[in-house]
Amino acid sequence: MKEIVIEVWGDLACFTMPYVKVERLTYPFPTPSAARRILSAIYSKPKEFRWQINRIEVLNPHPLYQF
Repeated sequence: MKEIVIEVWGDLACFTMPYVKVERLTYPFPTPSAARRILSAIYSKPKEFRWQINRIEVLNPHPLYQF
């Protein structure tokens, strides 16, 4: 199995939490399902590939989300 590594960045992103219905809260990093959709958008063959996300790394965390 080949490994694909991508680096994604942007000023704003909303990775919504499914259990929060009223307010739009977001995770500080992309969820595995968001990562699968990003890969499907890049390779534009969503039905031909099955993406398995093994790891998500945050390279430059936002200061607001420092724990």
